[in-house]
Amino acid sequence: MSNNTLKVILSSFMILSLAACGNKEKEPDPVPTPEETEVPEEQETPEPEPETTEEPESTGIELQHGEVSGQVYQNESLNLVIDLPEGWTFMDDAQLAEINKQTGETMNSDFARNMLENGLTVIDAYAYDMSLPATINVVVSQSDQDVTTGNTELLYSMSESTLRKEFESQGYTDIEITGLDVNFMGETHPCLKSTVTQQDQQLYYRQVYCYTGKYLYVITIVTLGADHTEELFPYFTHIN
Repeated sequence: MSNNTLKVILSSFMILSLAACGNKEKEPDPVPTPEETEVPEEQETPEPEPETTEEPESTGIELQHGEVSGQVYQNESLNLVIDLPEGWTFMDDAQLAEINKQTGETMNSDFARNMLENGLTVIDAYAYDMSLPATINVVVSQSDQDVTTGNTELLYSMSESTLRKEFESQGYTDIEITGLDVNFMGETHPCLKSTVTQQDQQLYYRQVYCYTGKYLYVITIVTLGADHTEELFPYFTHIN
């Protein structure tokens, strides 16, 4: 395999945005400007009523970082198993932290939840096979089901626009993006199918959108030179 091909397929992990949800940073709370108000001396200030604390409603299982054993990735909180054949390699936790832009850290469940709480998306798994060549990644974000669930047209519209900008920013050309429903893990899921060109080589993308509890996770499959993306679907299953 040429160095040029190796560079193209490994750089494909750069297109990891969730499109519809993307990486989001929390905006700081506005600082209130106090108003100057004169209070008559005779006026007594009422004592504040005791605050009542309500228990937050349960939003489902908290995200756990998936475990890898050989060529099998399993994440109970996502109800997801990826069982890959010979030739595939999963990145280790130190490498995952690095592509999550947390240099010097090691990926774990606390690390992943902290990123989500700060409005970021989490790359929880990344695998590659240089013989195909192909890559697979799993990116998790807080679910925005009120916007996208049951409204695939809105999901496709939001995602296509953001993904196209991401491709263009990375220098990809001949960009074709189509939204379609696919049979994935025995269920119907929204999917973006993309074909792009980089350095005179074609890359084929499939981004499958999956909801579980309060999370949205997007599985991105990329193959170089020929479209083998759908052939990799059988390697994905639910735990239950």
